[in-house]
Amino acid sequence: MTAPEATPASRRRLVWVGATGLGILAVAAGVLALRPEQELRPAATNAPASATAPTPAPGSGAPPPSEDAGFFADFFKPRGEKPEPAPGIGGVDGGTGPRKAEAAKADLVAKPPLDPAPYDFSPAARRDPTKLAALLADTRARLFDGRWEEHLAKLQPGLRAALIATKTDPEGKACEELWRDPLFAVGAGQALLIARAGSTEGFTTRTGPESLRRLAESEGLAGFLEELLRRPEWMETFLAQVKPEDEVPAALKVWALAWNADPAPLRGKYLRLQVAFALVFDRERTLAQDPEEAINPLTRYAFFRSAAEEGRLKTDVTKLPVDALLWVAGSEAGDPDLHWAHAETKLRRLDADDWAKTFELVAQGGTLAKLLTPTNRPAGKNAEPKLSKTAQAKIAEVDAGSLEFSFKFGGDPVAFAVESARAFGIPAATLKGRAAGRTAPPLWAAFQKDPRRWELGLGRPATGAANGTALDPQTGLPVGEFELAALVDRRRTGPEADRCTRLRLMARLAAQLGDPGRQQACLAAACKACDRSLPAWRERLAAMATDEAAPTAPWAATLAELRRAFDDSADMRDLADEQEARFLLGRVPAAEAVRTLEDRLRRWLRDFPARRDLYLAGVARAARVLARDRSANEKEISALYREALENCAGDMAEFRGLLADYYATVKGDETLERRFLDDAERTFRRKVDLPAAEFFEMTEELYVYFRKCGQGQRGLRLRKEGQKAKEASEKGAK
Repeated sequence: MTAPEATPASRRRLVWVGATGLGILAVAAGVLALRPEQELRPAATNAPASATAPTPAPGSGAPPPSEDAGFFADFFKPRGEKPEPAPGIGGVDGGTGPRKAEAAKADLVAKPPLDPAPYDFSPAARRDPTKLAALLADTRARLFDGRWEEHLAKLQPGLRAALIATKTDPEGKACEELWRDPLFAVGAGQALLIARAGSTEGFTTRTGPESLRRLAESEGLAGFLEELLRRPEWMETFLAQVKPEDEVPAALKVWALAWNADPAPLRGKYLRLQVAFALVFDRERTLAQDPEEAINPLTRYAFFRSAAEEGRLKTDVTKLPVDALLWVAGSEAGDPDLHWAHAETKLRRLDADDWAKTFELVAQGGTLAKLLTPTNRPAGKNAEPKLSKTAQAKIAEVDAGSLEFSFKFGGDPVAFAVESARAFGIPAATLKGRAAGRTAPPLWAAFQKDPRRWELGLGRPATGAANGTALDPQTGLPVGEFELAALVDRRRTGPEADRCTRLRLMARLAAQLGDPGRQQACLAAACKACDRSLPAWRERLAAMATDEAAPTAPWAATLAELRRAFDDSADMRDLADEQEARFLLGRVPAAEAVRTLEDRLRRWLRDFPARRDLYLAGVARAARVLARDRSANEKEISALYREALENCAGDMAEFRGLLADYYATVKGDETLERRFLDDAERTFRRKVDLPAAEFFEMTEELYVYFRKCGQGQRGLRLRKEGQKAKEASEKGAK
């Protein structure tokens, strides 16, 4: 069949349609060409992408998230990385990211200034409920306009006036009562939070107001910020736990996202757990078994929240303090390990005070240890026994680095006890002791057995473990085991502890407002309110150590008070001795300083004979004081180290450390160097008893010191004695 021939009219119609289509395409191309280039970003969601793909629930069939998803990428960088400059509020130097930066800046400039009248916190204002309502209304407005600098400027004058009008008393009752007032508590909490919300560790140059602006701009998070800034008890809980090392902007974002992810009926119930996760995950954390895999804080928080709601935890995480929950949130196990632990019947049946059994079980080879013992006897003289295929299959089913593998087939009992305890909400830590010689330092476990006691010696070795240190999940810095024991001190809970916390915050506010005298008074009152509060004492000593306060601060009375409060604590007594050496002994006659130092060292050996580490620290501290005038204190320096060498002659690690410290103290002074060599050789010959091989090694080390002091020929005699002892031992062995 032949197609009909096109008429002239149809041809004209086709030409017209084609021309019209080309015109439309040309217009569209022009619009696209003139359209400014825009950044492609995914749609905002209430839950962020995670640096680590969250582990799907067993059987969920959920697809794995993309590898380029990053929880931390949009807000801060992992430790050690510097952020690339990005235009933000205030330009590139502001460092607040690309979100509508120039528009926000233009809005801030275009709007008229706020009413400059400061907020009133006088007694009359505190009795007027409309004042608090007005402050909260202005706070809500700041969430939309971001003018936190002006808000802080309106807060500080009124807070300063109220603080000045409050009388100072030794117990701090007036200041504490002022903080309890709702209007003042909201204003003071906001002032502290706005000033403290800036970046402190060099990741960004973001200030506190800039951080709050960016947080408020994040979709779904402004509601949390409004709730936080109107609740003084929330701000108090957070600010009391914040430390100088914390990256507060990131912590606030983690907290906001955790709060936002909670169902409405649960919001506020897990406040302390959220704060603990926020402070632990202010920097990226990775798995212990896979340092390349980061932990998703929201997935991890949701696990513990769900476990608490279902009654699967061994503790009540709604009642534990934040500083205890840090040792739960700091878990380095993977999500599959946590789910496995809750599915294991034997672990579910254990109580917290029986958790030491987990260490014993793994140390003995696990529940299926017999599978690792070959039962067949292969033919052949040199043939090795092999595991059965059934045993090999069972072992292959389990990841070798998992908690399940350690539980079934044995492994690291310390890591298993700690991580399995944390999985059930039990605060736990790995403690590390002092390395003996060239060996690795010993490790053991610690966990909270009950509300009033920590078990600090699970797997503690007999030597090198008089004291252990753990890495603080919040800061990554070492903390002593005595600080873990202090978490359950009876005096840290109750009205006295709450008063101590408020006085500490009042001291921070006084420092922010430029009133160091009030700061000192509040910290002194905080230490009276709860004399066993480690944070209060450390903040008080740090405030006294400032350049302005150090020359006139009442160090003697303060340190005496500290020693009375912690009479049974070797570590706190060491802290008092350190401050005494820094700020007191340098201003007294040398003879008096020597008598004080000798008395302190004798007390160490008498009261804490097992704490050799702190005794050696005391020797080094005394040497630093005496070395301020080496020529006048030659005999005292020699006597100090001679006695210390004799006391430590039975431990070569301590002996070597003392030799190194002694030499560093006298280096460059020929007279003192000769005394050093005399004391070292005399003590070594009279007090040290070693096997031939170790005797040879020690003589080689001593010979190095003789050469450093220009007495190499003199040291050859001792070196030859060591060589002869080694040769004689080798001949005897043959």
